[in-house]
Amino acid sequence: MTQSLVSEAKVYLPQSVLREPNVFFRSALKDLGLSFHIAWAIFYRDFSAKYRQTFTGYLSAIVPVLITTISFVFLQKSNIINFSEANIDYGSFIFINTIFWELFSESCLGPTREIQNNVSSIIRLNFPRESIFLASFLNVMSNFIVKILIALVFSYFLQIKLSWNLVLLIPMLIGLLTFGFLIGLLVLPLSILYSDFKLVVDVILRLAFFLTPITYQIDYAKLGHSWIPKFNILGYYFTNIKEIIFLGQFPPNLNLICLFSLLSFSFLFFGWILYRISIPILIERMPS
Repeated sequence: MTQSLVSEAKVYLPQSVLREPNVFFRSALKDLGLSFHIAWAIFYRDFSAKYRQTFTGYLSAIVPVLITTISFVFLQKSNIINFSEANIDYGSFIFINTIFWELFSESCLGPTREIQNNVSSIIRLNFPRESIFLASFLNVMSNFIVKILIALVFSYFLQIKLSWNLVLLIPMLIGLLTFGFLIGLLVLPLSILYSDFKLVVDVILRLAFFLTPITYQIDYAKLGHSWIPKFNILGYYFTNIKEIIFLGQFPPNLNLICLFSLLSFSFLFFGWILYRISIPILIERMPS
């Protein structure tokens, strides 16, 4: 298989690849099938470099979460932030929400970051480019799993109620992942072509952080004319996460979350097409 990959020549023509959709999709599915082994090799290299023989890798996974938690707990103790949920520990609330927020934000930034980390290989080697996206997915999931395992170790101190209800977190996890990677694929061409656009994405993510009930709670039943948080779909994810983990209740918006997650997963197909079309153009403009 390796020899066929090396000897096979790929020719890029000026006309659109979608002029022959059958050829396009056959090639895409073939490359996707060949991508898993390469994606695992890229992920294993990155994971080993980050965690092998060093404790700083684990610290880098959890320190940003701790800093965010300590900062907002200080603001809450100073009465700058009012948190009215008396039966929920505010520090635990921020800690868990920040872990899930980083899952979403890393999903948005992961594809662009993975492309930039492998520029030299992309320019010099002919391999399925889907492996870069899959490696990004594996890296995001590994970071999330490390943080969740640390949270489980301290679950008693974090006042996490371990019950069957935690299974309901799976739709939240899938939804945040698919929505994040959909955004990541859509902004990838602009982020690669224009380095300043990455700053725009960072600013939007920071703004979304404060418009989402991560550090505070929103009563959606009392919003009235306040349309911004009401139509912030991420808010429903984090409201449900609170209901499941800290209150042990059935999430009130599970049907909406499942529907939106299904739509995000469906639109990933169109993000993949955009990725396939744009990657040859992006390779031309990458610095050698």
